[in-house]
Amino acid sequence: MMAGNYKIVVMDPLDDEFFKILNGKAYVVKAYHEDCQSLMDVVKDADVIVTRSSHRIDKTVIDNAKNLKIIARAGVGLDNIDVDYAIKRGIKIVSVPSASTEAVAELTMGLIIALARWIVSFDRSMHNGEWCKNSKLGVELAGKTLGIIGLGRIGSRVAKFAKMFGMRVIAYDPYVSPRKAEKLKVELTSLDDLLLESDFVSIHASLTSETRGLIGERELKLMKPTAF
Repeated sequence: MMAGNYKIVVMDPLDDEFFKILNGKAYVVKAYHEDCQSLMDVVKDADVIVTRSSHRIDKTVIDNAKNLKIIARAGVGLDNIDVDYAIKRGIKIVSVPSASTEAVAELTMGLIIALARWIVSFDRSMHNGEWCKNSKLGVELAGKTLGIIGLGRIGSRVAKFAKMFGMRVIAYDPYVSPRKAEKLKVELTSLDDLLLESDFVSIHASLTSETRGLIGERELKLMKPTAF
């Protein structure tokens, strides 16, 4: 089969550069807003499915795509793909695990600062014509404890940023070695102790059967009343 005869179904908007690279090399179909039945019709002869997070690529979709060879996740998580079944069918799964590391870590620190300084609340007050400078007292991040759940690529980057702000960083991740934590200058601890000690908690764990329901009512009650 000629390369240009391969059918690639793209389920979410991607950068124009992606389509420029594929121009003339494959038959590309954009299926951004398809309903379930229309999607089934589009993928039935697809060789490749490219998705982000708007669609679930489950057994039904995979079985319907008789020619499917690759499922490409344009991002990090694979929780919207039935990975086990795809592998059983001999379909290759690819992703871009480092694509959003810097962006998500920066956003995380931005959100922490926004919480510490009540930025959103004050912004809304200003838009309502109110001057509430003394209604809430913000806190400095220096000396505060950040608890990170999941010390992978993004969690590790957040830890480095937090250290720059003078924060104490602790983490819960049963798969991270003490050596890596020591290199990051992060204290490994249990989930309960992390929740008890942290002023801010940031979760960077992939959604799996193991992590689903990790934080519930019991865990939230362990946190300080002033924690975020």
